[in-house]
Amino acid sequence: MNKKVRYIVLLFLTANLQAISAPLGELLHDIHSTQNDAINSGAVILLMDKERVLLNVHTGKPNWNDKKTLSNDHMFRIGSISKSFAAVLAMRMQQAGKLDIRLPFNHYVHKTFINNSFSDVPITIEQLMEHTAGLAGLSTAEWSYNESNELTVEQTLLLKKGNHKTHWQPGLHHSYTNAGYGLLGLALEKAGGKSYEALMDEYVFSPLGMESSTLLLDEKTKARLITGYDRDGKKKIPYWNNIYRPFAAVNTDAKDMIRFLQMLLNDGKVNGKEFLSVNSISRIETPKTSLSAVGGLSSGYALANYSWQHKGFTFRGHGGDADGYLARYGYNRESGFAYFVMVNAFNYKPIGKLRRLLENYITKKLPIKDSINPTSSKAYSIDLINSFIGDYISVTSRFGKNRRGKNRREKLSITMVGKKLYLKKGNSSLIRIYPVTKNHFRYFDETVATFAFIRYDGELYLQGDMGNFRKIITP
Repeated sequence: MNKKVRYIVLLFLTANLQAISAPLGELLHDIHSTQNDAINSGAVILLMDKERVLLNVHTGKPNWNDKKTLSNDHMFRIGSISKSFAAVLAMRMQQAGKLDIRLPFNHYVHKTFINNSFSDVPITIEQLMEHTAGLAGLSTAEWSYNESNELTVEQTLLLKKGNHKTHWQPGLHHSYTNAGYGLLGLALEKAGGKSYEALMDEYVFSPLGMESSTLLLDEKTKARLITGYDRDGKKKIPYWNNIYRPFAAVNTDAKDMIRFLQMLLNDGKVNGKEFLSVNSISRIETPKTSLSAVGGLSSGYALANYSWQHKGFTFRGHGGDADGYLARYGYNRESGFAYFVMVNAFNYKPIGKLRRLLENYITKKLPIKDSINPTSSKAYSIDLINSFIGDYISVTSRFGKNRRGKNRREKLSITMVGKKLYLKKGNSSLIRIYPVTKNHFRYFDETVATFAFIRYDGELYLQGDMGNFRKIITP
């Protein structure tokens, strides 16, 4: 049996269907074509609805030197998707009365682990979860840490590898940071009175039946874990004992990811019983703590769950990079489908192709959505329109300051051509923007508002996937 035939047989054997439909057969063929050109030795592709697993595809090998094919028996790392599990843990603890995510971090942790220069604005648990606490990313020393994974979250924070100080006022801007989830893990330990690993097993892994998933590299996990490779798909990357396990440490397998995703699709129910309440699911999916979220923008990053648009349809989920692995999960409520993809090489090209194939398949039979009609210009006064026009400068940076101690500042501008508004970022081309409400906007291929103009403390801010920008006031 040649390589191509062996590959196709594997795909069909791992597809959990009584019969392969024509569209699904086409999807399998396209997956095969994509993986033919991939540089990773293996990949996992899952597709499911609320009750069935439509695809459970394992392609390639655990590593280039292994003669065995990749299968359900193997484990892999999911990087920052671990944050989604941390968020589920927090909501489960809140349901049990052990935690209130609206309370300040210092309500649970009394030692000084955050240097908050805005002492009159306390940092809350939910701000840590939504990356709105004003913190920058990990320091070089924190990134480089790769020691034993036996230290507790508190012990790793006491190493003081990073200066966790606020760079802008908490509660204003979303800026992604792994440090925040390390601090979240400590708060959960203090609230629950147990180690983070014990809490995750008690509240999440065990109730979901995730029998393989772990946060530690024990011998059993080591024997099942596939190899992770660098961008070239050839250079091995050693296991990363990331300094704060809550942000990226989950090791798992396909069976466990299926359980997690079907729980989300079923609105928090597992086997018909409530695992997360409807309110908890809604909170996980709805951002609450940034300026734009307070102003009513429903898209964006919530509790380790963010939204994006594909052909006008909204997906939710999270991505993960685990030094040698890339992973992504997404689900669409209109279709009732979810997917998960993982490749064991730090190369975004193959995982990007697989994502597009799956999202195309999921949305293919959904009713075509018309673009939102731009709000009538009558809703806008000339003064309001003119207030948006001008130059803007970024007010946040994921890693704070550069090596010279200066903040990285990006610029964009809002301009009007005729009666149409356009956005221009850096040296890019003009992109037309469309109003959904007076302050909420979208791009042409979107059907929901994805960014907003927000006024706060005498300033005008622009927030969305492009970042956080403040309008420059010129004389």
